[in-house]
Amino acid sequence: KETKNVGVEPAPVVKREPNPAKAKELHAEGMALMKAFKYAEAVKVLAESLAYNDNSDCAIDLSVAMMESGDVTNALLRFQDLATSLRSAKVYMYVGHCQARMKNLREAGAWYRRGAALGKEQVDWEPRWQLGQLELADKNFADAAKSLKEAEEMAPKGAVKDYRLHRDLAQALHATRQDGEALKHIEALQSLGYTLDPQFVADVKKNAGPAQVSKVAQTEPPKPQPVKVDRPKPEPQPPPEVAKSDPPKVEPKKPEPPKPLVENTAPKPDPVKQPVSAALQHSTTTP
Repeated sequence: KETKNVGVEPAPVVKREPNPAKAKELHAEGMALMKAFKYAEAVKVLAESLAYNDNSDCAIDLSVAMMESGDVTNALLRFQDLATSLRSAKVYMYVGHCQARMKNLREAGAWYRRGAALGKEQVDWEPRWQLGQLELADKNFADAAKSLKEAEEMAPKGAVKDYRLHRDLAQALHATRQDGEALKHIEALQSLGYTLDPQFVADVKKNAGPAQVSKVAQTEPPKPQPVKVDRPKPEPQPPPEVAKSDPPKVEPKKPEPPKPLVENTAPKPDPVKQPVSAALQHSTTTP
């Protein structure tokens, strides 16, 4: 029995002139929408990214966005197509998740075994998570919380930090009035760069009480603190010596003709005309 698709149809992937830079920009935009859990909007942006550059990572993210927005049938078709070209435990597990959401449990189990054989402990917890997700969708919150906690206990074996666990645990724990625990998973989501609905976070904080709220950051991811670098302190240095400047150079004055030692006060005789040759000789001997 298939579930009814309630998501949006993906934008048609019409090939455009290859533009890897534009594709990368759109892929980042789509992932930002995914981290805000705006899956329907992410579908359109990621499909446009694929139109500029056929990238397997973007193709996987588009398929995830489609599955999470409710378009499980088309997501399954995309994942199955990827499984034929990629040997990826992640893709195999997502084929199983789509089959499980469509209530095809036998097919889901076959894909889960295929993924686990390749990914081992990195993905062993995913079928248990999917079970909790289905119970959460059916509003069996107590069972969902139990299944998701079991998946959480299995996940650290592979050092897994997966937003899906924290997202669903926050919802299941809030629904079962375990808001103090739900806050911890909200904080974990924030550390991974995800942003939950502010109203949901406000409700959890209200029920948890001020003692628990003070331990959790705001709805936005925490800003990274600048890294402090310990620099060696410079050793004290003696004051620099003042350089002695040379005295300013004084341009020598042109020597003036020597003055007579004794001023001649005698009346000046009338000038006597000298021969021209004597006058020239007198002018050349003057210092």
